[in-house]
Amino acid sequence: MRLLKPFGEDIVKIGLTRRLYPMDRVRQLEGASVPFLFDTHAMIYSEEAPTVETAFHT
Repeated sequence: MRLLKPFGEDIVKIGLTRRLYPMDRVRQLEGASVPFLFDTHAMIYSEEAPTVETAFHT
């Protein structure tokens, strides 16, 4: 998910969900963590999701 303004063009949100429908989690975050909508550019499925997420954060 990419956060568009007010945080700037180069700010991204990287997250992990185990939900069957990942967009449900995106919508939940939109209502709770930020006062605007996320602009979702990509979703990646992986059997090793926690490892992949950690790699993105480092």
